[in-house]
Amino acid sequence: MLDAPLLIYQPNHDPATGQPPLIFSPAQQTSAEQDQQQAAGLLSTLARRLGDVWQDAWLAQVATAPRALLPAALSDDPVATLRELQSALTQGRGDAEGEEMGGQKRGGDGGRGGVAGGVGRGVEVDCREIGRGRGGD
Repeated sequence: MLDAPLLIYQPNHDPATGQPPLIFSPAQQTSAEQDQQQAAGLLSTLARRLGDVWQDAWLAQVATAPRALLPAALSDDPVATLRELQSALTQGRGDAEGEEMGGQKRGGDGGRGGVAGGVGRGVEVDCREIGRGRGGD
């Protein structure tokens, strides 16, 4: 099975429902430092390809989601969907097993700033690195 990082760009996101413009899903067998580096590389590539459409403000809104939670993160109302999922998991399996079902192996949210059971604003990206990627290269 392929284990690679994924960056999802949602140009028609709806901030009112909690939909972020960007969702980063790290590879499963990586460290937090590797996740940061891979996210920065993918974001830089996206910024370069979008050109004038790119908004630096999106960097503060990048959501991070383990693969198991991507369907919830991509739903019409991700916050509500994640709350429902978290509730179902904790009622049906207990809190400890519910966390494991979220695909989080590094201490709950893997140090990625998880919110509502695993999707959060956890990838820190050096904005200077993204800005360099927008040059003509």
